[in-house]
Amino acid sequence: MQIFHSNDFILSGEGVNIICATPDVNVHAHEFYELVYVDSGCARHNVAGSVYDIGAGDLFLVDIGVEHSYSERSPDFSVINCLFMPAFLSNVVNNDSAFSELAETVFFKSFAHPDKPFFIRAGVVPGARSIIAQMLDEHKSKNNGYLQVIQALLKVLLIYALRAYSDDDGLRRHSKLADEIVDYVNKSGGRKIRVDEISQALFFSPAYISRVFKESTGVQLSKFIQDKRMDYVCRLLDTTDMTIENILSEAEYSDRKSFYEQFHKRFGCTPGEYRSREKRRTGS
Repeated sequence: MQIFHSNDFILSGEGVNIICATPDVNVHAHEFYELVYVDSGCARHNVAGSVYDIGAGDLFLVDIGVEHSYSERSPDFSVINCLFMPAFLSNVVNNDSAFSELAETVFFKSFAHPDKPFFIRAGVVPGARSIIAQMLDEHKSKNNGYLQVIQALLKVLLIYALRAYSDDDGLRRHSKLADEIVDYVNKSGGRKIRVDEISQALFFSPAYISRVFKESTGVQLSKFIQDKRMDYVCRLLDTTDMTIENILSEAEYSDRKSFYEQFHKRFGCTPGEYRSREKRRTGS
């Protein structure tokens, strides 16, 4: 495999290079980020063992050190490449916390899962062709302040792209994580569980899973756990002759007073009154 070295493609004083190209078909990797805009035609992009169909208007990022190549290129296939070193955006990232958080989330995911690269379909990023064409013109002309202009345009392009990527992918990931949380709670059998237990099982922080669950369902995770546990108590009251004390033990309620307060707040009665009421209602 061929390695493209930064000093062969990027001037040390610039930190960025923008070129029109017909991409290399051989497997290669590079020492810099490569933001690729497909200007015309179509091809297949082979990256880290996965294959993606790409076409005019698509935009994607190839991370440092990731092996990739192109195959089945149409005769008119061409791209505009923005090659840049991490330091080129360091000032932008360091001075903009919102952009930094968005960029680091996507770049980290791209690094952790190179087979699922940062990829935006045509038409999703407004004015992408115009922005990258401006960057190309600035780099060719090298007028005063051209690097600052390119840096600003690259930031605008990345913000649009990162926003689209995180909105689309984030919604899917959040929904999937919320489903996993619900499944974990449902499988708990009504026992006492805490948010930090779920976070450890799913390998996320307690704060993160709580936020994702609230955003996805509109319900606080702690309340969802409490309600599910109370549902289990009600099921035992409805379907068994277990004493209330045994039910509390089964559901791992150690604070009897707190349980009665929670139960009364939700159902407006005591567990004994609830059981009697349900028996009258069902005739059992």
